[in-house]
Amino acid sequence: MTACAPQVEWVKTSASPAQEATDEKQCNDIAYNEASLEMMSSHPLYPPETDTLYVPSGGNMSGHGPKPSYSREGARAYELASYCMKQRGYTLEQVAPRQAG
Repeated sequence: MTACAPQVEWVKTSASPAQEATDEKQCNDIAYNEASLEMMSSHPLYPPETDTLYVPSGGNMSGHGPKPSYSREGARAYELASYCMKQRGYTLEQVAPRQAG
């Protein structure tokens, strides 16, 4: 079976494989923490099943705009983790697919 999306990984020539793994874990941990805090501070009325935006009770769409829903937490965490890795000097590069053996 062939995957549709290309395989990618974070690369930094001056980092050892152990350092790359440590940096990626730290960035993911920071990102998921931050995304959770952002979602919790938005005070959602309920956790929607679809990727929606909502307006809190008594609010309106003018001024501050809609708040993100719980379903956007994963996408936000990915965005934050990517930013963290780029700040540490990594680039996301396509790699050759690994053969199942």
